[in-house]
Amino acid sequence: MTFAEVDDAVARVLTDAEREAFRACRAPGSMPVREFARVTERSPGTVGNLLRRADDKLTDELGDYALPLDFLTERDDQTGSWRRAVEDGGDADLDSLNRYGWRVEFPDGEPHLCAIGTERGARVGWCDCKGFEYSDGPCAHLCTLRQAEVVAPESVEGDSIDVPDTEADADRAMTDGGEVVEAAAGADGRTFGRPEGSL
Repeated sequence: MTFAEVDDAVARVLTDAEREAFRACRAPGSMPVREFARVTERSPGTVGNLLRRADDKLTDELGDYALPLDFLTERDDQTGSWRRAVEDGGDADLDSLNRYGWRVEFPDGEPHLCAIGTERGARVGWCDCKGFEYSDGPCAHLCTLRQAEVVAPESVEGDSIDVPDTEADADRAMTDGGEVVEAAAGADGRTFGRPEGSL
């Protein structure tokens, strides 16, 4: 499945409000929900409901619409995307936007927004560049993030590149911006010594 197929489904099955929220917060996840709510003068709860409805509709339409990224084929075939990531990726600016979202800018290019994670053991993600939209494989920006994950360079903020597991995060509390809220020391699913399910 290509990004163009996902984008086509977004255009066909979502309402205007759902489409606006999805494109701002989910593909590729560049704007935190609270920021989008503030900009559009909606409540964060309303935006969350729009995103849930959009996710449900796209899942009904496309099944699992997260796009798998086949980096092994890119590497083995030495595709143009993989080679560009090798040649220019070391000098690229990698700016973390949230838990999944990145801004990637090559020295001779425009900044592009990417989202990357793992799902059921496979890398999944999106990029807003034409290279991703019109091909079946990951673009040079996503290949740069994958290569950076392996060789462990740092982002603009000095953080190492870490690709989170979306399934593990599904059960963890997160802020609207996608940051995991760590449990307090000693938290074990109980409140005042009683299991949460029996409160």
